Amino acid sequence: MRSPHRWGKHVDGTVDVAVSYTVAGYFMPALLSRFWRAFPGITVRLHEYARDAIELSLINGTVDAAVMLVSNLHDRGSIRSHLLLRSPRRLWACANHPLLHKDTVRLGDLAAEPYLMLTVDEAERSAMRYWQCTPHVPNVIFRTLSMEAVRSMVATGMGITILSDMVYRPWSLEGHRIDVKTLDDDIHTMDVGLAWKSGAKLSPAARAFCEFVALAYPASSPVQFE
Repeated sequence: MRSPHRWGKHVDGTVDVAVSYTVAGYFMPALLSRFWRAFPGITVRLHEYARDAIELSLINGTVDAAVMLVSNLHDRGSIRSHLLLRSPRRLWACANHPLLHKDTVRLGDLAAEPYLMLTVDEAERSAMRYWQCTPHVPNVIFRTLSMEAVRSMVATGMGITILSDMVYRPWSLEGHRIDVKTLDDDIHTMDVGLAWKSGAKLSPAARAFCEFVALAYPASSPVQFE
């Protein structure tokens, strides 16, 4: 695949890209900054949707591509995807939480702890995939769409959670510390990837975007775009 960096300044047009909430906030800004420097003639129009709406927009052709949590992708027949980043999930707890000082920590050790469940981007469904592999269930005291609510509540000691490194920040908005610890259970990663409709004929602008993104995050084997 040729490098789009060699011909970026000669490509013009518009590309419509669907993104999920988490990807929009924690992945896209740095990527878009690099893309716009390489392709000043291409306008990227972002559309934030839930996962099912992203898949529908790809199949209907209302967007050219998507950057999404491909670990949640359902329609793997109509939609192709390319892995960009695997983000490990780890325990989040307030500074000096007793769990942080244990040599090993498993999901069973967390079951009695007050648990803060993030629900945005199907996070609860993803979490229950690894909890259901054990005889334990989390002691959920609060469910929320708000990442910052979870961050602040963990930092002040109200509860613990398990979230990915991509969204981790060591401080809450109030300035309280959040520490992390790797669990000894098999916790699947949060996978970010590029997605597009199988068999779709991409415009020059859309192809440039897809090739740039795939080259910027070579997490898996090379990909060919139709």
